[in-house]
Amino acid sequence: MTDLVIIDADSILYTVGWVEPSPAKGRASVKASIKKIMEDTEADTAMVFVKGSNNFRFQVDIEYKAHRGIDPDKKKRVDILYEFAREEYTVCDDAEADDYCGIYATKATAEGKSVVIAHMDKDLDMLPGYHYNFRKKESYQTSVEESYRFLMQQLLTGDAADNIKGIHRLGPVTAKKILDPVPVHLLYPTVINTWKTKQPEDWQNNFWKCANCIFIRTDEADLRPLTMDELNERFTWSTDLRSLDLPQEAIQP
Repeated sequence: MTDLVIIDADSILYTVGWVEPSPAKGRASVKASIKKIMEDTEADTAMVFVKGSNNFRFQVDIEYKAHRGIDPDKKKRVDILYEFAREEYTVCDDAEADDYCGIYATKATAEGKSVVIAHMDKDLDMLPGYHYNFRKKESYQTSVEESYRFLMQQLLTGDAADNIKGIHRLGPVTAKKILDPVPVHLLYPTVINTWKTKQPEDWQNNFWKCANCIFIRTDEADLRPLTMDELNERFTWSTDLRSLDLPQEAIQP
């Protein structure tokens, strides 16, 4: 059994809205998807998050998600589903649903609850703990070091899906080649040195944009653009980060 499943529902709304023209059937499909995730994870309770307005990342980079387009009819269906979902579930104003997943997963884990984060978005793998990919129907666990290494990789590559620009022409394969041999406590200095070497022109401002947009928050106080000093503090490997790792006896879905 799982105490709590935390669900990033944005992808559910888009998936349903993309294929279902009927608003009534769309609403029923969303509810059925939430119920199925709870069953699959054997969760007693669900927290379901959907995006709201005023995401702070647009203050960081006006081109954040700017390239995304959607057929007008499909967009209308998705918008109708969001009207329904914002009445039913938790609305994530000023940030992404991902951030609220990170914040509440961190809080619940600190309270000793068994938590599963349910999503289809690989970005949430930077949060340590138990995960459930409801598209693939796969359960897995990421350790603190695995999640940290994934975050460091994203700081190099950015995320094309969200129009977050990393180092030009540096993809996941190259990022892994750079970072895999590096001891965990030297990963962040390696990331910074790679930016300085491979994209020296205005590297700090470009890194600041990438990092602020990539980094999923785990504290409500961080739902804003972080300064470079704050990013350095959040990204430096420390004993405090290691202490976040889940105990081996924690309940697995």
